[in-house]
Amino acid sequence: MVNQFVDSGLKESGFNFKAETIEGLAEQAYQYYKHTLKGDNHKAPVTPAPTNDVTPDVPVDDDPEVFNEPQSSEQK
Repeated sequence: MVNQFVDSGLKESGFNFKAETIEGLAEQAYQYYKHTLKGDNHKAPVTPAPTNDVTPDVPVDDDPEVFNEPQSSEQK
């Protein structure tokens, strides 16, 4: 769509360029827009990597024979 828009505008002004030239110029303009004017809104959000220094709030059941879950009076 961009190439057709640019091509029709240029032809109305009396210019006639090859399709490859228009495509290259449109791509170059888009790259300039993204990198120089900070117009790229397609960047993925950055999620920090998990670290090992997080202590779990809940005990981990590594050894079922040692781990005793609290029991209600109905379970005893």
